[in-house]
Amino acid sequence: MTSDDIDFVITWVNDSDKDWQRQRAIAAGEPESQFSDGSDVRYRDWGLLRYWFRAVDECAPWVHRIHLVTDTRLPEWLDTTHSKLNVVDGRELKGNDVNTFSSRSIESQLHRIDGLTEKYVYFNDDFFLGAPVEKSFYFRNGLPYGVNVPTILADGDLRAHAMLHSSGLINRNFSRTQYLRQVVKRTLRPASGTTLLRTPLFLASSRIPPVSDVHVAIPLLKSVVEEAYAAEPEAIDQARRTVFRSRNEIAPIYYAQMWHLAKGAYFARSRRSIGTFFSLADSNIRSVVEAITHGQVAQFCLNDGNVKDFPHVRDQVVSAFDKRYPEQSSFEMTRGPQPW
Repeated sequence: MTSDDIDFVITWVNDSDKDWQRQRAIAAGEPESQFSDGSDVRYRDWGLLRYWFRAVDECAPWVHRIHLVTDTRLPEWLDTTHSKLNVVDGRELKGNDVNTFSSRSIESQLHRIDGLTEKYVYFNDDFFLGAPVEKSFYFRNGLPYGVNVPTILADGDLRAHAMLHSSGLINRNFSRTQYLRQVVKRTLRPASGTTLLRTPLFLASSRIPPVSDVHVAIPLLKSVVEEAYAAEPEAIDQARRTVFRSRNEIAPIYYAQMWHLAKGAYFARSRRSIGTFFSLADSNIRSVVEAITHGQVAQFCLNDGNVKDFPHVRDQVVSAFDKRYPEQSSFEMTRGPQPW
């Protein structure tokens, strides 16, 4: 392992795993806050994991290692003996004292993966590569990219509450002056693009406001993540113990991102330059198919949401991926079963 190595970390759930379904049903039957989020769309598998690996093979062959984190049954086509693949048991990583079904729980522990490189990129299983990228896309001069632009949040959304809780911890550890110094030093430059138009909002607030959630692959420095989590151990442990998402905990990865921004441990990029977010419930499916097949967008997120005609939309998305990445990746068995 060298200082130039970059690992990818992806979290994934196989929602057809019967044991996982049973455990989740038991957990959902326990008294939970009315604001908890145990909805099915949080776990619905679109059968796209093989295309995620195909995209990595084609677009980022330089990746040092891929850590696939799951506490569910693996797909039969996956070659678990691949030299670049490390399958991580999410239950062991979270700790045997918890039985959780919240992505925030596992996200609070990813920095503890054995052998994880200092520089790594975190993917949800709905984050995809769409075009070839170099290491410098994610890291320059040893620093990950960052989009340091304030945002406005509305009450009622679980993600918004997690972002507010996270920014509250940032305010507890950094002064507004410290933060603004990094905005001036790192963000006020042409590379930030049109996001510069929103930087005056930093001055309109007496505190450090939440920043935009980029919601595509997230490059991080392990040492900075460890520092951020060590500063607020109770909040991190609360996230680790959260059975389902609720209004009451932070979003650990988002909090780690804001810590990078507060320290100035980032290089500025515009939101548009790093990728595109699609809500499959709201986006024109034609735009989604074009983004997948044309290979012009570096990264994109295909957020599930409440898709009305799930089988039809899924078939179109799978067909688009199969057109874009028709060849098996090195991570697939030569003669393996097709996706479930």
